Amino acid sequence: MADHLTEEEQIEALKNWWKEYWMSIVLPILLAAVGYFAWNTYQTNQETKAKQGSLLYQEMVSLAGEPNAELTEEKRNEAEVSAQELIEQFSGTLYADRAKLLLARFAAEQKDYDKAAKYLGDVVSAGANEAVQNLARARLARVSFAQGNYDKAISLVATPKDESFKSLFAEVRGDALAAKGDTAAATTAYQEALDHLGDDYSRRGLLDLKMKGVAIIADAAKQAPVQAEPAAEAEVEASPEAAANDESVNSNDAAPAEQLADEGNS
Repeated sequence: MADHLTEEEQIEALKNWWKEYWMSIVLPILLAAVGYFAWNTYQTNQETKAKQGSLLYQEMVSLAGEPNAELTEEKRNEAEVSAQELIEQFSGTLYADRAKLLLARFAAEQKDYDKAAKYLGDVVSAGANEAVQNLARARLARVSFAQGNYDKAISLVATPKDESFKSLFAEVRGDALAAKGDTAAATTAYQEALDHLGDDYSRRGLLDLKMKGVAIIADAAKQAPVQAEPAAEAEVEASPEAAANDESVNSNDAAPAEQLADEGNS
């Protein structure tokens, strides 16, 4: 009888213990299970969203074509719609930044520089990473150059921390300095661009042409008389050599504006 009572007492004690401590045992298990399923759901949603963003981005790129490519109005409009969807649905991501860069490119191609500057400014101030911010900064400097605001263009492309952008920034500075007539500083900037160019041989020829262009301007400034006689002025105007020099200078000045639409496919 004593043994039987002991078992009952033990069962009663176990019941009392369970009433007191069941929450501390069951709740962590429930929380762990809920957390596991919630995390899996979150991961699945993120993967689905990433796939959707990738597809939408690829669609936008396919519609937009290469920089300076001739687009029908229908394709341009479709690309702009895709870009706006990326901006709205994927705010704060690289997809949204790339969409803004594309819309800025379209605006620059249409010479709507204020609109281009707005999109680029958004990326500069709140881009997803430093690389895309630097790229947007270089393009914003191009836009400022096209607007005739050379000092702002120069300030935008101060030497970046990222080594890979030093050449591009130096080139844009050189363009703005050349436009201001500071040929010595422009030459220094172009040389810096060449020094940090790396394996990007496609830009080497253009930089060499720009160097030659500012050299022609500098030589012309040194050789120009303080006050030319009327006959001498007429001779200069009629000189084929002078006309050739003018064409070289104009060609060099036009180069930066042609690059406003895009700094390549990067």
